[in-house]
Formats: sequence, structure tokens, C-alpha cells
Amino acid sequence: MGIRNSDENLNLAVRVSFMPPSLTDAATVLDSNFIGSWSHSAQLENYSPEEPAFTSGDDFAYAPAMDPNPPYEALEYTPPSNEDVYTQWKLMFDEYSTSAVYRLQRETEYPSLGEQLDALYHDIENGTISTSGAFASLIKEVKDTYPKS
Repeated sequence: MGIRNSDENLNLAVRVSFMPPSLTDAATVLDSNFIGSWSHSAQLENYSPEEPAFTSGDDFAYAPAMDPNPPYEALEYTPPSNEDVYTQWKLMFDEYSTSAVYRLQRETEYPSLGEQLDALYHDIENGTISTSGAFASLIKEVKDTYPKS
């Protein structure tokens, strides 16, 4: 009786919800006093578990923080190297993508709360509240497909 999403809908939901760490997150791990940002040409659609937005330190450039007061000059700061930032970002990306894809797939596969409550109501109405009822079957199908490790 399962109400499951198609693979296409599942992949789309994972892709839309997938938000890996930023380059600034990686730079902050390397230097807790990091200031500035990174410029790059990666578009939001480039953030996917299968195709990381960055493949090397050449994919982005440091953009210095600017003094908020006139004459608005760049603040003196030496950032971590692009290669160090990329290496840290890749570690964080790999760790995030492994857990996020599993979590997002599992969340997306569960029927909506409305569908779950409807199945539960019908189980109550039919006197079939058990592990073989419609409600339990909906949930078990997802739990069997994406078991917790």
C-alpha cells in the first residue's frame, strides 16, 4: 500500500535540499579569526552530492574584507591558502554528503503527515492497529529501504 516517491522526485528533493558547507566554513576551521570571503563562479545548481561545486583550489579566489569606514580599504589579513581551504572543504563536503543524502532520502520517502494520519485513522476505524496495519506498513516500507546503521 506504500505511497512512495518516484526516483525522479526523490533525486530532485535531495538535490534541492542539499546544502554542503561553504568555503568560509572551511576557512574558519583552519583559522578561527578568518575574515573576508571567496569569489567563485559556482552556481547553486552546482551543489549536488554527485558533482561538488569545487574540484581544486583554482576554482575560487580570496576576497578580502573591507574596512566599513572611508576610504573603504581592504583589511590587512593573510588567509589560509586556497589548496588548504579546498582540502578542508572537501573533507567537510564528503562527511556532509554521506550523512545528508541518506537523511534527505529517508525524510523524502516518508509519506506526508496527512497520508500517515489518514492511514492511522482507517486502521483505528477498521480495528487493525497492528504491525500489519496500513499505517505501520507505510512506515516499515521506508525503514526497510533506509535502515539506520
